[in-house]
Amino acid sequence: MQKLIDRGLDFDFQLNYSNDFVAISRYGGSLWEANWINYNGTIAWHSNCKSKQIERAVEIGELMTMEKDQELLHQGVNVFATIKSSIN
Repeated sequence: MQKLIDRGLDFDFQLNYSNDFVAISRYGGSLWEANWINYNGTIAWHSNCKSKQIERAVEIGELMTMEKDQELLHQGVNVFATIKSSIN
């Protein structure tokens, strides 16, 4: 976190909060709440992103099985790659 702060992002140590970023732990969820981010345990997305990006995040994080993830990875498709605006 210190590297983010050193590079100009804001963090309030007394409130344990930042509106510039959110830290999300693998098993514990977000370390503080922010109204501009959503996540489903696998993928996080900005609340103002395109609806197709949200649909893809939900598909990967909530509907797709790990077996399907692995099958696609063996076919050369990384479902966990960034979901980019330019393609959605």
